[in-house]
Amino acid sequence: MDGPSALQVSNIALEEDYNLVVAASDSKVFNPMANKLIHNARKPTYIYKPDAKKHRIAKKRGIEQKGIADHLLFATDFSKNSNLAFKHLIEMLPFINNKITIVHVQDEYKISAYAYENMKEVDESDDKTLEKMKESLLKNGCPK
Repeated sequence: MDGPSALQVSNIALEEDYNLVVAASDSKVFNPMANKLIHNARKPTYIYKPDAKKHRIAKKRGIEQKGIADHLLFATDFSKNSNLAFKHLIEMLPFINNKITIVHVQDEYKISAYAYENMKEVDESDDKTLEKMKESLLKNGCPK
């Protein structure tokens, strides 16, 4: 018996109003289901590649693993989509074990001539935005 297709999973998440779709990919590259899911997603989607060796060692030592990540990297360009993703990151905080690192990505093709001429002011503004994001994470229970 086959399971649901990526499109069916996406439709279920939308119809039943799930906050996050989580799928595992155990290959070195996205498996076809994960790839289709990420491209058809209409809800935030997290593709998880388990660290099999880490899990085997933890199991042998009797260590219970909790959460989805010990250290999560969140990339943002301050776009509307990044802001939506950040809201979902806030919802995921209970599942983050230790640390979140935020990296601001700037697309040089989108930076106007004005921004290049005033890069110091742009950087200061970006730093303030990153600081607000950090404060929001800490206020909502992010591990320090």
